[in-house]
Amino acid sequence: MIAIAWQGVRGFPVRTALTTLGLMVGIVGLVSVFSASETIVATVKQRAILTGGQASTFDISGLRGQGGLERSGVLLAQLGSSFSSSVRGTRLASTSATKLELGSKPFDADLIFTEPYLRELRSFPIVAGQWIDNDQSGMALVLNEAAFEASQVTENEQLRVSVERNAQKIPVTVTGVVNDGSPRPSAYANINHLPSLMVNQENLISTSLELSSPELTSNVITTRLSELDNLSGTTTSWNVNRRDTVEQLSSEVFATRSSFLIVGILGLLSTALAVANVGLSALRERSAELSLRRALGGRRWQIPGLMILESQIIAVLAGAIAVPVSYLIYPVVAAQFGAPFGVGSPPYPWMSAFIGLGLGMTTALLGSAAPAIRALNTPISSMMRE
Repeated sequence: MIAIAWQGVRGFPVRTALTTLGLMVGIVGLVSVFSASETIVATVKQRAILTGGQASTFDISGLRGQGGLERSGVLLAQLGSSFSSSVRGTRLASTSATKLELGSKPFDADLIFTEPYLRELRSFPIVAGQWIDNDQSGMALVLNEAAFEASQVTENEQLRVSVERNAQKIPVTVTGVVNDGSPRPSAYANINHLPSLMVNQENLISTSLELSSPELTSNVITTRLSELDNLSGTTTSWNVNRRDTVEQLSSEVFATRSSFLIVGILGLLSTALAVANVGLSALRERSAELSLRRALGGRRWQIPGLMILESQIIAVLAGAIAVPVSYLIYPVVAAQFGAPFGVGSPPYPWMSAFIGLGLGMTTALLGSAAPAIRALNTPISSMMRE
């Protein structure tokens, strides 16, 4: 019966080509929709991690001045020992009294003092050079892409950091460029250099801690901070805020993926209608052939079964063409929908391709159902008259 079905497929090349093309476009469209949605999901998630950290990342602020900067290291160690080994953390500090300069021209950017461990929390991709480390001699800066584009500096070129309150100008070297997901120009420096930069201006320093772990909550952190204050005999006005946005964006991402999926399914449904229309036309066109098969002893179910089998052969042919085509255009689709920040496009969604092939076969089945049912219910005498 497969050989007979293959003869039917080959015997009507125009119909076969049109049906194959319709199914191929539907399958490619569905795989492209899946690809686009996966790319958008990866992009949104990566940007959320770059700007806010992994899920369950908290910002702890309230430490001021030189004393707060010195206490932050001890406090980070105490908090780390209070929770499980899954808790990761780092220190960050800033001051409003510093400004970057390119030559004699002020360069407006956020200057963030931190530890090398920040990159473990936010996974900044390195675009050029290297990230800050504790072994660097002299003050080094790592610019984000926005600052690098605005300043037009080159790697290892010197900038100057000015301290407005005491008119200091300290030369620093740009050692790297990172993608931190922020459109605002920013520069990162090792927190160990901050005290020497802010001589006699220590009261302008603001220090915060960044902790990340799935087991943490704001209440748990606040309670532990209060206990540590009681043990040290200090009183600190703590602000504990969750800074990550991964879970907040989950609902938006789910809605986006659902919308894309609906578009892909509607495309295949329209293909099913086209296949059904072509099949009904083919039924009338092949009435003489089909009635002859019945007259020669063919069973009643064989004619509709033959039509369904032909549609499945065409669907497999369409899938065999659609999968390589979708594989080739996938990088273009991923780029158009915004490839993830700092990472390559997600791998080609082979599972989506197989799902698309299965849905294509289902579409062909649905499209051939109407002419098959009509053939099943049409008496042989009616076929012979046609």
